[in-house]
Amino acid sequence: MPDLTESITVHSPADALYRMVSDLPRMREWSPECTRVTWSSGQSSGGSSVGSGAGPAPGARFVGHNRAGVVRWFTFGKVVTAQPGRRFTFDITFGPVPISRWDYEFTPTATGCEVTESWTDHRPTVLKLLFRPVFGNRAPRNAHGIHTTLTRLKPPPKQPREPDSPPAQPERVWRSGRLVGNLARRVFTGGAQPCAAPPSVMTAYS
Repeated sequence: MPDLTESITVHSPADALYRMVSDLPRMREWSPECTRVTWSSGQSSGGSSVGSGAGPAPGARFVGHNRAGVVRWFTFGKVVTAQPGRRFTFDITFGPVPISRWDYEFTPTATGCEVTESWTDHRPTVLKLLFRPVFGNRAPRNAHGIHTTLTRLKPPPKQPREPDSPPAQPERVWRSGRLVGNLARRVFTGGAQPCAAPPSVMTAYS
């Protein structure tokens, strides 16, 4: 039975969310502690290429790099369950020592999908006591991590569209042009009477 679990409803298809979560090198985008994930080999045990459209198969191994404050560490992982659009599970170990199991379940809903993330602590009691001064109590830290991860899976809210500037009214443009034309005639003609050309100009062109 998991030690921690939380669910969230996301307005995205289950298949799309599964692809996001199972693409483990992207985990740093969702998890507040994960900084990097690298696959240990280019091929999953099921024969599909890691990172391909099919995603990793059970047995695919990876290395996870993590950080919490000034503390940095790495762990080893192995994909246990890979059911596209339904469930993705992996186990974490440190060498031969079991650490935890992370599980993601995807349940389609009328508006998208319900994602449930669970964490099960597999650490031996001695290891918990030994690492507690360094890593603290993992339960509240992981509860915060689960909540953050699920929240980041939500698509960003749509920004309100800026209202378009109203087009210029043809009648208003025509009136403005007519007004400018009238003012120009008044300036250059001195009113309604036309302005006679200067004598020098008349001599030059006569």
